[in-house]
Amino acid sequence: MSLAAARAAADASSAIGAGVSAGVAAGATASVLDGPRGAPPIEVVGSDLPEWVDPLTGSASRLAESCGLVLEARLSGMPRQNYLNLTIANETDAPVVIDVHGVTVRFGSGVTRRVTELGAGDAELRPDWWAHRAFAFPSKAEFEHEDRLRVELPIRVGEGEVCVATVSMAHRPGVKVPERSYTSFSPLELAFGLTTHFAATGDLRRIAERVNPGFDLGFTFYPWVHHGFTFELGIDAFGRNGLDAVAPQQASRSITGTFFMLGYSYRILPIRQLALEYNLNAGLYALEAQTPDGKDTVAFSPGFGVREKLKLNFLLWTADQTRIELGPALILSVVPAGEFGATTVSGNLFSGALYLTMD
Repeated sequence: MSLAAARAAADASSAIGAGVSAGVAAGATASVLDGPRGAPPIEVVGSDLPEWVDPLTGSASRLAESCGLVLEARLSGMPRQNYLNLTIANETDAPVVIDVHGVTVRFGSGVTRRVTELGAGDAELRPDWWAHRAFAFPSKAEFEHEDRLRVELPIRVGEGEVCVATVSMAHRPGVKVPERSYTSFSPLELAFGLTTHFAATGDLRRIAERVNPGFDLGFTFYPWVHHGFTFELGIDAFGRNGLDAVAPQQASRSITGTFFMLGYSYRILPIRQLALEYNLNAGLYALEAQTPDGKDTVAFSPGFGVREKLKLNFLLWTADQTRIELGPALILSVVPAGEFGATTVSGNLFSGALYLTMD
């Protein structure tokens, strides 16, 4: 079959990359389909790396004829890894076996990386059959400075004869490489923190003189490498020290501060084992003191509060697509002014925290 005809057939497999496979994205495994020409196309892992997209075709795929095969190679990425998507059509008169464990990528600088096939194994192709396989690169870092590469695919033909099929790729000259193409990052984070305040200003000093523990739970979504959106909720425990000012001569429980906030998160990733995060959140901050039986409220003061957080995440453990991190944080809470029982409150609360983060 001519390369022009192969392009028509491979365009069907380019519909392969028209969208993102949700199942693949969630499990980091690829759908696999071996079959005769005309079988339904499948989707690539992730989305096209934009700097490798050919402006003439609008696709990050390249076609080649090699070792009697027609090949389509396509580069795609997800937040944690980049992927090579290969579609191979057998144009010979004999069956061939694709050695998926021997696939390598040679970058223009000379760096060579073996890519990992996502679970399907070798493919034996009868004449006029095709197969699709997806491979994970060991690191996204090489993509920062590389502008061309060659895929090398070992093929076993007949009685032990080996041929290495190749596909060469290059991205547009002078194109800016987006950071997400070469930086591995976590799109979602769940963090649990144990907090304790150590200082306060303004009226808060009357109820926050003693150190008391608290906690918070935070969810952060990062659609970009550095910028994200965060939601957090938690409790600051103030203890009983300020009850005489808040509810004089009334029996009550200790004072608590409860918050529910939305905000912005910024992070930098100086090395793989460390992340530095800054959060700026705003929302409800409410102070409350209840009766000893917890059935009634002695004093309540809701308002609009602001919370700033500076946090370090040190990598403790990683496996597959999961990372566990631990790190300290400094927190500034701006508590809104207002009446709280028999007194007024406003000021800043300074806290330290230890966070366990999963992403």
